[in-house]
Amino acid sequence: MLNVGAAGNAFHYLPDRRDEWMHLHLKAVAADIVGIDIDREGIEHAARHGVELVEANAETADFGRRFDLVVMAEVLEHVERPPLALINLVRQLKPGGELWVTTPNPTSLGTVVRTLRRRPVSVYWDHVTAFFPENIQAIAIAMACAWTGSPTSRPPNTARPCSPPSRASCNRSGA
Repeated sequence: MLNVGAAGNAFHYLPDRRDEWMHLHLKAVAADIVGIDIDREGIEHAARHGVELVEANAETADFGRRFDLVVMAEVLEHVERPPLALINLVRQLKPGGELWVTTPNPTSLGTVVRTLRRRPVSVYWDHVTAFFPENIQAIAIAMACAWTGSPTSRPPNTARPCSPPSRASCNRSGA
């Protein structure tokens, strides 16, 4: 398994809340996992707490090996060139492998209610763009991937309420 954006929230979860950190949940169920991120400080913080991550960019990384599963949870909205990252990640898949992508859903009921009440919409400063479910579906179709979106999906182990993500799964059928 390849976990893209693995250092996400490392400072929040390590050392005291490691049982809530998604990378460690994935590691517990994966026979083999490689976690990558571009956040050097997060990677170094994880290393100080016994978690090995690799500094690599989803847009350009090549590991010289292929993966059964690539997970990119709540990362795509931070990437400068999302299509390039997705194309590269599909290249990292073994035949029959899957790419799982989740993003915050800007069309969630909470966002609509905040807009109608003329309250500020919660947008993180480091999000390059917002992806509507239709955007993820269009990307999946353009990449010849299966769309398995679910407007009610949530990231695993979400401690606080959040907008449901869009999700696409790409099953790589050829070499």
